[in-house]
Amino acid sequence: MIPILYDAQATNLGTNGIGRLSECTSCLVTEERNGDYTLELRYPVTGKLFPYLTVDAIIGAKPNRETEVDHFRIISIYAESMDTVVVTARQVALEAMRNNVYLGRPGYEFGYSNLGDAADYLWKYDSALTDRVPGANDPAVLPSLSFYSDITAADSNNLPPADFAFQWNNVLIGIDGSFIDKCGGELKYNGYSVSILRQRGDNYGVRLSYGKNITGIQQQTDFSDTYDGFIPFIT
Repeated sequence: MIPILYDAQATNLGTNGIGRLSECTSCLVTEERNGDYTLELRYPVTGKLFPYLTVDAIIGAKPNRETEVDHFRIISIYAESMDTVVVTARQVALEAMRNNVYLGRPGYEFGYSNLGDAADYLWKYDSALTDRVPGANDPAVLPSLSFYSDITAADSNNLPPADFAFQWNNVLIGIDGSFIDKCGGELKYNGYSVSILRQRGDNYGVRLSYGKNITGIQQQTDFSDTYDGFIPFIT
């Protein structure tokens, strides 16, 4: 599909927005397992939508052939040449969590049936206590995130630490005590929805074996950047 550009405050992402970025020369989406999820787009400075490519604007694109359209918020733009800019955008829900601070769970325990319910509760709790960063992530224009999980967790000890602040996405993964650290699972994003799943994809019973679907194996041993000692000195 042709990527679609929306302004920073767009809430209805089911339309053609400002327009389609038909003049882009490339659009690549990269998703790391339980990691970053970004889009990189190259666009000519003579393109008709170039003036609207601004930080915090939103781009809609299909990450792959099977997944439906997802949306990415622009986080950087740089001139690759006199003719082309490279636009980097991060998935909207992930960017929203990275721009908010986890303030710790309430001073009392609460019941929840799965990790999705727990994350949803904590997001709403923190959203009521803190102002988001100015601009496109202002609470007046940022839709609420929703969380889902097929991982049951009735133990309140599965909650992240409560005694310090960090980026909100670390509630899910990235630190000792996060949901993924304690309970396992894989994250899946779609728009402003976040799923914490036991497993993404399906097991089709495919087995990798040499001579069948592996044609060769290479191994390299490299100690060129290895240090086996240090010498202290005073300046």
